Amino acid sequence: MDQLVDAIGREISERKGYLNGDKIETIYFGGGTPSILSQPQLDLLLSRIREHFQVANDAEITLEVNPEDVNLAVINMWKSLGVNRVSLGIQTFNEEKLKYINRRHSSDQTMEAMNLIASNFDNYNADLIYAIPPASEQSWLQDVEKLLSYDPPHVSVYGLTIEQETVFGKWASQGKLTEVSETDNAQEYKLAIEQLESKGYIHYEISNFCRPDFFSRHNTSYWKGAKYLGVGPGAHSYDGDSRSWNIRNNPKYIRSLEEGKFEPTCEELSPANRQNEYVMTRLRNIWGIDLVAFQKMFNADFLKINKPFTDQLFTKKLAIIKEDHFHLTNEGWFLADEISERLMVDA
Repeated sequence: MDQLVDAIGREISERKGYLNGDKIETIYFGGGTPSILSQPQLDLLLSRIREHFQVANDAEITLEVNPEDVNLAVINMWKSLGVNRVSLGIQTFNEEKLKYINRRHSSDQTMEAMNLIASNFDNYNADLIYAIPPASEQSWLQDVEKLLSYDPPHVSVYGLTIEQETVFGKWASQGKLTEVSETDNAQEYKLAIEQLESKGYIHYEISNFCRPDFFSRHNTSYWKGAKYLGVGPGAHSYDGDSRSWNIRNNPKYIRSLEEGKFEPTCEELSPANRQNEYVMTRLRNIWGIDLVAFQKMFNADFLKINKPFTDQLFTKKLAIIKEDHFHLTNEGWFLADEISERLMVDA
């Protein structure tokens, strides 16, 4: 781990000019298990960021954490280094389902972690996963209700994804796992929306809900098309004109930095690429597509170039126009990927 952290520290130094002096408003430690970082390791990375970038005094600094890694001592360490927001990967409170999806933490550890985080952070997120086989509305509602008993300021809900190259994918191919049906998947998602909105949460992105004033500043900036720098194996970056990404293989990533051969893969974005990304990200959140801004940015009338498809969306109550913004409804969000694909232009 020390070798990887040192390599990431080197990358931060090498890419100090990437954002052209823009102030850093958010820092996010995610992917893998950043909550296992020791104090010296986390301190090295944050110090390197502050050394080479201008970090806002009120920057949102988030750390993804696993329940089994949470205790009072480590919370105090995180806070001493400037971490002011955590994202806890609960997944489920159900003991059997935790074992089924191969999570290391227990339900008791989750509840203990929730209590500690709720007592020590004003701003935090908790993740839940729905559509864990076998489908059970009762079990899912119990998860949501249990989480709501802690009154978290921010909640994320994600459907269990089964990809070919993962353990779940192998189980599915061997008949050891039966994926939840699309109907049951959608029903559990709808139940989450109903429960969270009934308690006053703002459903501001397909998978994200929050109390007023507790939007994730980091993710919101991404959905609104802000520039960002990602460091580490497999990390992606965006500077407004191009996207770049690092090699995913840890040993190769480390070696490239040790040997001075680090070179992210880069893709210049065409006008069509930019338009497609704007549409894709904006359809996922409550701010929607700004029709006036779209016209200025792409010299095109969004509604005109997408007729008659947008008319179909209005008729089916999958989309609405509100204050010169095109939004998907909750029903439309169920089909966001399909709708986005239909609205893409040839790049």
